[in-house]
Amino acid sequence: PYIAFADNTTAKRKAEARASSGSEGSAAKGCCARIFCCLCGTREPQSRTIRLNAARPTRLRFPKNIVINTKYTLVSFVPKVLFEQFRYFFNLYFLLVAVSQFFPSLQIGLLVTYIAPLAFVLAVTMSKEAYDDLQRYRTDREINRELYTRLLPGGGTEAIR
Repeated sequence: PYIAFADNTTAKRKAEARASSGSEGSAAKGCCARIFCCLCGTREPQSRTIRLNAARPTRLRFPKNIVINTKYTLVSFVPKVLFEQFRYFFNLYFLLVAVSQFFPSLQIGLLVTYIAPLAFVLAVTMSKEAYDDLQRYRTDREINRELYTRLLPGGGTEAIR
């Protein structure tokens, strides 16, 4: 049908940038960045040029043509939600007060009276975030299952899922 490939100038610039940065430290940095992106679900945006009736095949792998609006993965759900919640002053304050109750010299009342409200707020928030992310996942799946039309080199069209 049609072949997509990047411009040679873009590929050359990327190769030159890799060669100029060139040491083992940058390789480790790239490895850490890939691991972070994999765990957190973020991807680096890529540009591409699509030409119909192209004579040469593409050498680059492009991302799939799908929509992903979810905020979390199974691995990153709990750390991201806790980070977002403890960015708020009052949640962090109540966490510090609850932790201070583990020290006998600072203990004022029952430990449950400090931990239960914070745990309740976090449980409700995590439930809401999980529900919202599940709804985003379902909407993405519905959109990605829709048919779309692809242009063929001869001028015709083809329906693709």
